[in-house]
Amino acid sequence: MGRTLYDKIWDEHVIHTEEDGTSILYIDRHLVHEVTSPQAFEGLREAGRKVWRVSSIVATADHNTPTTGWEHGYDGITAYRRSKLAMVMWSFDLAAEQRVPVVSLHPGTFLDTGMVRQSGITPLGTARHGAEMVRIAAERALTGTTNIFFDELAPARCDEQAYDLSARRTLREQTDKLLSGS
Repeated sequence: MGRTLYDKIWDEHVIHTEEDGTSILYIDRHLVHEVTSPQAFEGLREAGRKVWRVSSIVATADHNTPTTGWEHGYDGITAYRRSKLAMVMWSFDLAAEQRVPVVSLHPGTFLDTGMVRQSGITPLGTARHGAEMVRIAAERALTGTTNIFFDELAPARCDEQAYDLSARRTLREQTDKLLSGS
């Protein structure tokens, strides 16, 4: 039986394999995501390691809507706004702790997405426009523009909580508590 594409890519990037089977891989470009990246960066932190070659990292985020708190009257738009702020706060922490370049982006207001339409809001822009803003922001991050917030293409100031170290610490503590189930 032939090797899978996954096996071929894996084998071409193994630098070293430990006796227990753990492999060290060479990766040219890292695409980090808000759902799994916190655990990966926490693992680095616990091992006392720093991110190597931070210029190879590109991040993306999907405004994940929490599945708790609906009894408090949260709606999709409020959840979206809070998750966006939480992502920016987490990104600023990541930049400070791991010295990872960060470009946070608000790609447009009420773009034509299912959530916007289901909320009864008339879209003010296209999803394609939002995707183009993400592409441009990623290009800026790769050329050295970092630790900045953009409202579409204009550098802007995010909500003040994003710059508040105490608020970011509280958010991290609450997130860790929710994720640990305690």
